[in-house]
This record gives sequence, structure tokens and C-alpha cells, in this order.
Amino acid sequence: TNSFTATSGNNTYTGGTGIDTVIVTTGANTINVGGGTTANSVTVGAAAGLNTVTTTSTGVDTLVISAVQTTGGYYTSLTGWAKGDKIDFTAVDATGTTEATLGTKITLGGASNFADYLDAATASTGTEGELNWFQFGGNTFVTVDAAANTTFLAGTDSVIQLAGLVD
Repeated sequence: TNSFTATSGNNTYTGGTGIDTVIVTTGANTINVGGGTTANSVTVGAAAGLNTVTTTSTGVDTLVISAVQTTGGYYTSLTGWAKGDKIDFTAVDATGTTEATLGTKITLGGASNFADYLDAATASTGTEGELNWFQFGGNTFVTVDAAANTTFLAGTDSVIQLAGLVD
């Protein structure tokens, strides 16, 4: 079993074959968690850069987003995550009631940029905690609409990236 906690800075962590428990708060962090069938846990705070989390485990890995990133361009990118792995957005939803399922895929025109997709995915002024997703630049993004706002609200709404085209 391996454990790592960092409250600041840009950190690089590479776990072993045991269960990895990693907690990082700010910065741009590179995290590689264990292999085998272990169930690893990574908690990421208010990113001030791009976090990358890679797993080679076939166990049920969990990512916990514990605080909102400072802007839409600072998100956590996940590689190697598969069906059954968990992403916990509860702490970044003001109501604490994030949906359990994703909404319909957001699709925009070819001239749309990343900010356009973020705005479309968080445009609901209804129930906060709404999960939506879209594909952009060869990757898949999941958003949490945490405020009754018609655009992506930096410091309030959240976004993560799943590397590759995931459906």
C-alpha cells in the first residue's frame, strides 16, 4: 500500500503494485497509480494547471474532485480509466447531489471551440449538479453544472477529461 499527500506545488507521483492513495490540492500534478487488480484512490483539489492521472489497474479506481479548478482550461485528464471506475464530483456540486448518470452528448458545429462546448454543457439553469459530456479534440470531457448560470462559470463549474473518445 502506497500513500502520497501534497498540499501545494507541481508534483509527480508513481505508485507501486499495491493500493495507491494519492491526495493533491493545487498545482499541475502527474499521477501514475498502480497496476494489477488494486483499487486506487486519487483526490484532486483546486487545480491551477493540468492534472494528469494514469492507471494501469484493472481494479475499481476512484477519482474524487474535492475542489473546483480555477478555470475551464485547468482540469484533470484521466488515462486508462474504464467501465466500473468511479468519478466522484459530490464535493464540487453546491447542492451535494450530483446526478448519477450523464446527460445526452453535447454536439456543436465544426467552428466551435472548447469554451463553446463548456458553455453548452453547463447552460442549464435548472437543477444544479447536472452532468453533461462532449467530445472535443479527440478526447471526451465531463462537466458538472454547479450553478444556475447559462455559461461555464470558472471557479464554480467543473470539467474533467477522459483521454480518447469514450462513449
